[in-house]
Amino acid sequence: MLRLQGVRKRYGGGASPIVEVLHGIDLTLADGAFAALVGPSGSGKSTLLNLIGLLETPSEGEIWLAGQPAHAASEAHRTAWRNQYLGFIFQFHHLLGAFSAEENVLMPVLAAGRGRIHADDRRRARLLLERTGLAAHAHKRPVQLSGGQQQRVAIVRALMNRPRLVLADEPTGNLDSRTAQEVFALLRELNRDEGTAFLIVTHDAGLAARCDRQVYLQDGRLVRDSARVA
Repeated sequence: MLRLQGVRKRYGGGASPIVEVLHGIDLTLADGAFAALVGPSGSGKSTLLNLIGLLETPSEGEIWLAGQPAHAASEAHRTAWRNQYLGFIFQFHHLLGAFSAEENVLMPVLAAGRGRIHADDRRRARLLLERTGLAAHAHKRPVQLSGGQQQRVAIVRALMNRPRLVLADEPTGNLDSRTAQEVFALLRELNRDEGTAFLIVTHDAGLAARCDRQVYLQDGRLVRDSARVA
């Protein structure tokens, strides 16, 4: 699903000093993987996630997404592949307050350029909302939902277009411990049932340990890549 080879990322130049944030990252992620990306603040996790999410381009190296050479692609191709292959979940849900939960979930359909929302899209949205315990809240606006419910809507939104890989940046970081556990369990369930791969950035060592794989970054280098011990 994903392969990074020799990826480096630098910022600066001209009058500004050049700073290299990532130093030759090699990483592969298979379809259906459930992996944690961990490391101290400033280790390069957000930069790496932005590169994988095709929001930035590497200074050196290759990024292959679903067999496509993302490192050498035009912005138009990167945008199309981002909509086709990727889903995003953030620490803050970023729901649109003027729209209902169901309408927020359907936003990726419009972003993918399909022109309009079809009956099949609405059926999938309602099925996902039902599976995540939100069927009774489908027509509520975000302000009428709890923090955990809002994050569940964001998760459903990320899965709407059946992405092959979901990038989750601290998806439980803004939740209390009980709700965080519930949201993590939901991600695990959807990973198994939908076959979607997840790469989860987290500072929670307990949650990271429950992932199938833990990828550790330190000072812009991948220092350890280990599987969960059953």
